Amino acid sequence: MHGSFIIIVVVSFLGVVRSAHAQTADIPHASEAEAASANKGAQLDGAAVANESSALKVQSAQIEAKAAKEEATAAKEDFDTLKSGKLISSGLTGGLALAVQTPLGTVNSTGQQSSKAVAMPYVLMLPAYFAKPEAVRVYCASTWGSGSESTAQRAAMAIAKERAELLFDAVVSAIHADQKDDAAIATQLLGDKAIEVTRDNTTRKVYSAQEVVAAIRDWDSSTTSDQTAKSNKRNEIIQWLAAQDWNPSLKGRCGSTKVGVWVGKPIAYDVRSTVKDAGQAERQFSSVVAFGLGYSPNAYFSILGGVTLGNISDVRDDNTKVDVPCWAGTVAIGGNLDLLGGVFK
Repeated sequence: MHGSFIIIVVVSFLGVVRSAHAQTADIPHASEAEAASANKGAQLDGAAVANESSALKVQSAQIEAKAAKEEATAAKEDFDTLKSGKLISSGLTGGLALAVQTPLGTVNSTGQQSSKAVAMPYVLMLPAYFAKPEAVRVYCASTWGSGSESTAQRAAMAIAKERAELLFDAVVSAIHADQKDDAAIATQLLGDKAIEVTRDNTTRKVYSAQEVVAAIRDWDSSTTSDQTAKSNKRNEIIQWLAAQDWNPSLKGRCGSTKVGVWVGKPIAYDVRSTVKDAGQAERQFSSVVAFGLGYSPNAYFSILGGVTLGNISDVRDDNTKVDVPCWAGTVAIGGNLDLLGGVFK
């Protein structure tokens, strides 16, 4: 009995020891698994960071490429704008001309005796642009820049429509400010002038400015649920107003915008000349200023005619240099450099 009890106790003790040993042995294995898992997680995190970094680099490259493309597009648009007459729409152009300086008689026995071809920078002012509405200026500048008729028409109408939208919104604002007198609004904002409307390119009707204000008031107070019809009515009134600045059925009259006045300065040149009490000789002519009338049919060239005021340098017997005032005639063909419009942007 006692022997069996002892055997049972020993077997139980050995079982406890074996179990404790197994648990102790399992601990390193669990640590290794955790370490492996942590290592794998770190690798995944590293891969994720690497992927994110690559994605950021790709995104950065895409942004840079987009910026470069936008910059190139903007540069092209700027160049196209300049080519279409950005400077000329302000009534100015300029360039470099080949000028022929001709004799223009003598003043006080002093004058140029032969002709000479020289280079001359110039600026041409076309004052007719100053008196024309903006839409017409844009149209004439576009055609001057060799733009197509359709392009010029669209550009002019876009300017006219933009101004008409501003006028329409100004009238609406006046109505919302509780101004009741349509005549007063018309006088303040529309100049109380007649508004000529063409319907279907055939029927023509003239509205007073007050009638147009009344039409805008009716549009503003309309409670119709048909927003398309209301939008169409708004666009129709805007077309009425835009047609006062630009009538799309008519071509712009741009002949007067091609004529103007110019100033320039021919470079110094040697020419046979006569100076009082010194006779004829080859002497240097230095210009002070040249000016005259010009004609610029397009963006490529201008025809210039006028006079040049300058000085003939005469070296006297005692080697002193004397500048003697002198006039010369000037006829020139100029190449317009409307790219100078970039300076005025």
